[in-house]
Amino acid sequence: MKKFTLAIAALAAASGLHASDQYSFTPKSLDCFYLTETQYNTFNLDGEDNEAFWASVEAVDVNQFPSNWGGEPSPLNGSFGAKFKAVYDEYNMYLMIYVTDGTPVWYDGKVGYTAADNVELFFSQAERPAPDSEERDANGSQLRLHPNYTAVPNFVSGGRFAGGLIVDGVLSGCEYVTKVNDNGYTVEAIVPWDGVIGKENYNITKDATVLFDVSIADCHELGGNRLNILNWSDDTYNGWKYHSRLGNLVLKGDLQAGVNSVEADNSSADAVYYDIAGRRVANPEKGLYIRLQNGKATKVAL
Repeated sequence: MKKFTLAIAALAAASGLHASDQYSFTPKSLDCFYLTETQYNTFNLDGEDNEAFWASVEAVDVNQFPSNWGGEPSPLNGSFGAKFKAVYDEYNMYLMIYVTDGTPVWYDGKVGYTAADNVELFFSQAERPAPDSEERDANGSQLRLHPNYTAVPNFVSGGRFAGGLIVDGVLSGCEYVTKVNDNGYTVEAIVPWDGVIGKENYNITKDATVLFDVSIADCHELGGNRLNILNWSDDTYNGWKYHSRLGNLVLKGDLQAGVNSVEADNSSADAVYYDIAGRRVANPEKGLYIRLQNGKATKVAL
């Protein structure tokens, strides 16, 4: 028994895992709501969450921080952090990703795909593997976005199912826009389901589950190593091969606006207005509107 235990520990050490990790890990779970046609018709891919529906979507922390790429603890601090929002329809997943990074390093088309800041997305609809078995779904995908790289619009890299569909850095139907700000950057993205999940497992319906993760990589110099990585679900750097560590994205019904009560509009400073259908209104007149102010959506009467 002692030899067997030592062998298990040795295998875990070789894979970068502690033996206890195989049994203590619990995947994260998130309810992902359906984007209605009316809401979709207000969607503008511009790297900003200025559509009314985004205000009704929870921003989820990407805060699993195992260690640096070399395997040693890294001094993660307030200069690097991330959150994301997600909705879906039968065709696509829509993502809004917020990255706090005081020293962003942009991909230049010359260095390796992981030698600059990047955003990785993982997808699978295969049955969840046994804990930490090295089992990768051939019909799942690892899709990498390269923020602020403009030489090839919507440039991506990746592996497995999506990797086989990427041509000259482009995955058909996948689009994203980066918006750089004083604290870092945001990425607004459209990811086509049929570009990341093979037909054998494809099931984009209400109450279906997609194994999913978001991983944000932080480099401090172009061409250097990833010094920090933040994941949503995986608490190791092995989610790309241990799909048991991907989170559960549970597909739900229609996204509700979350603005049922009506208030009098007494303050319009720095507010953005939308009509009840979610269309932005530059100069609202008398009537009912959705006011987006300080990240809060409220139904107001003018």
